[in-house]
Amino acid sequence: MKIIRNILCVFVLSIFFALSGVNAAVTLGFNEISIPALNGTYQSAQMTKTRASNDYQSLYTVRMDKNIKARVYGYYNHLGYSSWRNGVVNGDVYFNNDSEFKTPGQYRIDIKAIDYNVLAFKYWGVWTYDPA
Repeated sequence: MKIIRNILCVFVLSIFFALSGVNAAVTLGFNEISIPALNGTYQSAQMTKTRASNDYQSLYTVRMDKNIKARVYGYYNHLGYSSWRNGVVNGDVYFNNDSEFKTPGQYRIDIKAIDYNVLAFKYWGVWTYDPA
């Protein structure tokens, strides 16, 4: 009898969350990725944005060994690159220079040092490519 009651409770909760409009943003986390030396650029994997939204893609920086800048590349309809945005520790940087980056499609993010770097360094952050 407990099993049936628990199943019914989970079922009711799942219907509630499905109808309440709970949306989760789709993100890609960077945990101690290596930014290449000699002003090299880290390129993320190609990610799929599945829905159009009114929110812009963003990069939240948790920690960085050197100051970074980032840009988004859109594969869909040859969007190309957004402009470079400087990273801010414990803050979001929005790629809002063009509303076309709100459309569904394939995207990647490029991250590199602002200044010339002789050695590779580490970066930690979260890219929200499909905001809710």
